Amino acid sequence: NNNHNQHSGRRASSAVEEDDVARAVALIAAKREQVRARTMLALFSVSLLWCSSLSAADALVGAVLPMPHRPASVASVLNDTFVLVRRAEDEYSACAERQSSGCIATVRASADSEARRAAGAEARNNATL
Repeated sequence: NNNHNQHSGRRASSAVEEDDVARAVALIAAKREQVRARTMLALFSVSLLWCSSLSAADALVGAVLPMPHRPASVASVLNDTFVLVRRAEDEYSACAERQSSGCIATVRASADSEARRAAGAEARNNATL
C-alpha cells in the first residue's frame, strides 16, 4: 500500500512536472510570438518612416533643384533667354532715349529761358546807358 502511494505520488508529481513543462513551453512560445510581432511592427514602422522620409526628401529636392533638361530643351531655353535679353536691351534703349530726349528738351528750354532773361537784362542795361 505504501509502495502504491509512492508510485501514485510519483505519477502525480510527474504529471505536475509535465504540466509545468507544457506551461513553460507555451509561455516561451508566447514570448517568441510577442517578440516576433514587435519585431514585425518595428520593421514596418521603420519602413514606413524611411519611405515617407524618402518622399519628403524627393519633394524637397524637386522643389529646390531644377530638373535636368534634354539637349533640345536646353537649346530651346537658351533661345528663349536670348530673345528675352534682346527684348530687354531694346526696351532699355528706348527708355534711355526717352529719358535723354526729355533731359535734352528740359536743358534746351532752360537755356532758351536763360537766354531770353539775359537778352532782357542786356536790353535794360543798354537802355540805361
